[in-house]
Amino acid sequence: MPTSATGTSTEAPRQGRGFSLLELLVVLLLVGIILTMATLAVAPAVGRDDGNGEARRLAALLQLAREQAVLQGYEHGLEVSRDGYRLLALQEQGWAPLQESTWRPRILPEEIRLELTIEGRAVPLPPEPTGEPQLLLLSSGEMTPFEIEISDATMRCRLAGDGLADLAPPTCEAT
Repeated sequence: MPTSATGTSTEAPRQGRGFSLLELLVVLLLVGIILTMATLAVAPAVGRDDGNGEARRLAALLQLAREQAVLQGYEHGLEVSRDGYRLLALQEQGWAPLQESTWRPRILPEEIRLELTIEGRAVPLPPEPTGEPQLLLLSSGEMTPFEIEISDATMRCRLAGDGLADLAPPTCEAT
């Protein structure tokens, strides 16, 4: 018979029924991981890249690069060319592409076009990367004020940064 600090208990031991909270949380975590893996495996095959998806991807990448510049104390830059973009870091010998897979250069499909405006002036984009960024993401949290327009045959998206505030989600409209 079970005993307690006050003596012997006369109640029968309880039989466990159901699942504990910890068991339920583990199952939910496993289901979430499996669904995420399935989504990532299927997503590239579902549809083609479009201007809206690319605008959202660029906005997320710029926001992450800006946060990394502040946290690590490094100056970053975005280099935009006619067929894509890439992130650079300022090093002792000059600007160099970031090597981690998160920062890999993005080459856009031919149907997607980029237009860059800095401080109200259109910037002509070079046909190939030159190694010099047009947008700076400084370790102080500031960035070059810009507007990037990403368009394809059906959609036109606009991503803008004022230089100080966090980037707003891109605005898109049908063309």
